[in-house]
Amino acid sequence: MDAEKDVQKATEKRAAGDTQPATKAAAGEVDLTQHAKRFLRYGLLGLIAIAVLCAGGIYFYQHAHQSFTCYDAQVTSTMVAARAKAPGTIAEMVVADGEHVEAGDVIAHVQVKVTEETLTQLQQNLQLAQQNLAQVQKGQTVMVPSAAPAAPVQAAPENSALVASAANRMQRMQELYAMGAVSAVERDQAVADYQSAVAAATPATSYSPPSAPQLRTQPASPEAIKQAELAVKQAEAALQTAQQDAQATDIVAPVAGTVYYTGLAEGDEIQAGDTLVNIGDASNIWVEARLQPQDKDKVRLGQFVEYTVEDASYQGSVQEITDPAEAETEASANSEGTPDTTDARLTVRISLPDSAAQVLKPGMSAVVKFMLNS
Repeated sequence: MDAEKDVQKATEKRAAGDTQPATKAAAGEVDLTQHAKRFLRYGLLGLIAIAVLCAGGIYFYQHAHQSFTCYDAQVTSTMVAARAKAPGTIAEMVVADGEHVEAGDVIAHVQVKVTEETLTQLQQNLQLAQQNLAQVQKGQTVMVPSAAPAAPVQAAPENSALVASAANRMQRMQELYAMGAVSAVERDQAVADYQSAVAAATPATSYSPPSAPQLRTQPASPEAIKQAELAVKQAEAALQTAQQDAQATDIVAPVAGTVYYTGLAEGDEIQAGDTLVNIGDASNIWVEARLQPQDKDKVRLGQFVEYTVEDASYQGSVQEITDPAEAETEASANSEGTPDTTDARLTVRISLPDSAAQVLKPGMSAVVKFMLNS
């Protein structure tokens, strides 16, 4: 009986032992399900939150970094003309189109038209003008006829008219000589004719000849001196200009920058003042972009800009915007005529940092990115 009881108890314990692990397993399954439910509930909310944040970040990035790119841009500068100082022929173009030069570099050699014979002739003209001025300043020497005898003998009536006519002619020739209209020979001949008429009209026994004519110096008029001085100044200016032209065989760069040909070439005839080349001034440089009219609303003064020149990146801002349509309207309002608007693109001037101005040269191509939200 005792053995049966022990077996029964052992069986009950064994049954109880098998039930306990099952209960624990069931409890474990319940715990995992709860964790899974919580993970799904809160994890989904987290995923949604992450997605919202990512979408917001992307939108913010795109909105904050929205830009507009222009590929038609280049480095530009103020153009300074290299001009010929004298007429002549272009003998040699020393620099090529697009080449960089420094101030004072020789651009071209010119064969001028001033010759040694020309200089000699101008020098002689100056000497003659100076001699004439000296003569005018000294005054003019004239011959004054002598006075009639104190007690002239009565001439025959038929000879009186001849004497009077000769006297009038002599007086007239003296006046013309003083004006420079007749020569001294003509004046002296008139005096001789008068003396002959007097001698013929007076009997030899009673004739008393007049005294010899006297030479006197008359001062020149202020107007005559002024004209002589002006002739000297003109001769001096002509000689000085020719001497300068004779030395103007080299045309040099007035500023440092990039050379731009104007169409003239070796062998072409040029005049004083003609522009051989234009030079981009390296001390006044900027980036210039050309935009289509429909892009006008995308740019504004002070707008932040990023641009690339030969794989180097720079930053600047919009300094000036030129719209041909507005210029045409303003010109019409001011009655100044209609400007050439065949190119309707906007011209946008962009600043360069000081460091870039020392590296970049006019004519370099640039890619400009306008930051629309800056």
